Amino acid sequence: MIEDYLNQKATYWVGETDGFGGYSWSNPKIAYVRWQDKVDKTKDNMGKEVVSTSQVWLNKDLPYRYKTIRLYRGETNESDPLNVDSYEVITTSIRVDIDGNFDGYKVWL
Repeated sequence: MIEDYLNQKATYWVGETDGFGGYSWSNPKIAYVRWQDKVDKTKDNMGKEVVSTSQVWLNKDLPYRYKTIRLYRGETNESDPLNVDSYEVITTSIRVDIDGNFDGYKVWL
C-alpha cells in the first residue's frame, strides 16, 4: 500500500476565489506524502499542456477541480500559503494497484 511510502509531511490549503483576484484560504492541514522533484509535462484541468516541477503521492483526495489547492513541503502554521514557498496543484490522478484496488492519489505541482 502507498501508506508504507508516505514518510514526508506537507502542508496544504484549500482556496476559494473572492471574485476580485484574491483568495480566502482554509486553515493549513498536514498530510503524509512522498514528494519527488521531477520536471514533467502534464495537462491542467482545462486540458492545456503545462510543465510540472514536482509530483506528490498522498492518500487524501484534494478537490483541485473546484478549488485552488497549494502544497508546501514540510509543516507550517502559516495561514496564507503565498507567504511561504508553496506550489499550486496542476492536476491529480487516482492510483490503482495491480489488483484494481484504490491505492492513493498523485498530484502534479
